Amino acid sequence: MSATISLRSIVGELSFMMDGFVTYLNKETGAIVTVSQEDLDYVENEPIAEDDEEHDGDARALPGWEPEAAEEVHAIVTSDDYLKLPSKFDVHEYAIMEEFCYTIGDDDRRFQFLNAIHGSGAFRRFKDTLHYHNMADDWYRFRDNALKKIAVEWLEDNSLKYIDDTKEQGTRHQ
Repeated sequence: MSATISLRSIVGELSFMMDGFVTYLNKETGAIVTVSQEDLDYVENEPIAEDDEEHDGDARALPGWEPEAAEEVHAIVTSDDYLKLPSKFDVHEYAIMEEFCYTIGDDDRRFQFLNAIHGSGAFRRFKDTLHYHNMADDWYRFRDNALKKIAVEWLEDNSLKYIDDTKEQGTRHQ
C-alpha cells in the first residue's frame, strides 16, 4: 500500500535542490531521501559480488560509508519503491523568473525585471531588483505556486495519493 504524500514536503525539496545530489521519494513510506550522485554512481557501477566473502554482498561494507546510508543507496538502486523527484533541470527556475516578470503590471518595473534576467549574473540581478522594489514576498509566493504545480503534476503522473498541506487546511487527492 502506498503512503499518502505530503505536497508541502515535495515542494520544499524542489525549492532546495543542490548540484551533485539527487532526491527520491519512497512511495511506500512517503520518506524523502537525498543522496549524492557520486554514491549512486558508485553503487550502480561497482556492485558487490554476491559471492564476495569479505563483504558477503552487503552494501554496508562499502568503504567509508555509514551502514544506514549505504543500505539506503543500495535500496534506491535496486528497489522499485523509490521515485526520482524532478531535478533542477525539470524545474527551470529561469522560466519561472521570466513568467514572474510578465505578471508585473507596471511597464517600467516589468522592463527592469526583464532586463535584469538577461546575460551572466541574471539570478543575482533578479534578486537585487526584487529587493530594490520590495517584491521579494511576491516572488517567493509566485515561485512556491509554480513549484506546487510542478509537484502536483509529478505526483499525479506517478499516480501517487497526496495531501495538499501547503495551506492550513489540507485537501486529499487520489
